[in-house]
Amino acid sequence: MSAEANLAGLYPPTGQQIFEPILKWQPIPVHTVPQSEERLLSYPLGDCPRYKQLMNESKHTEEYLKVKAKYQDTIELLRIKTGLNETNVDSAWSVYDILFCESRHNMSAPDWVTPDVMEKLRVLKDFGFQVTFGVYKQQEKSRLQGGILLGENSKESSKMAAPRPETETEIDDAVIA
Repeated sequence: MSAEANLAGLYPPTGQQIFEPILKWQPIPVHTVPQSEERLLSYPLGDCPRYKQLMNESKHTEEYLKVKAKYQDTIELLRIKTGLNETNVDSAWSVYDILFCESRHNMSAPDWVTPDVMEKLRVLKDFGFQVTFGVYKQQEKSRLQGGILLGENSKESSKMAAPRPETETEIDDAVIA
């Protein structure tokens, strides 16, 4: 849906592409793969041993341990109130995200969700994302997680920048190569 929304904004229909005057949209194919095969947009990649090692080391840094200690009461509150088996700095974002989205749709929150709790969850969520790419060995973590997408973008951009064949012979030669 995000890809389609972005494409609708980037490529609004013009002229004959407009099939419904009040709808400034045109169909643009978006190709996807099953979540289990997603390697470009899903992060962090769980099957990267080096990234797992870096994340484990990140959780032993002074900065991480300070945040964990400061918000331990909030993390424990999540465990008690949500029934999640494992609550920690990393899992706080999912609870925050659900509560945030529900609030935007005018759904009422459970009694334990006060503005103070939401603020603490927001801080934990933000810190959790910082840990994903930073806090410890930021450059290496970023390369391991973002490098796959950047590499694919670079490869596809290079293809687009390559001269295109203009004659049938050049097309045949390109297909054979």
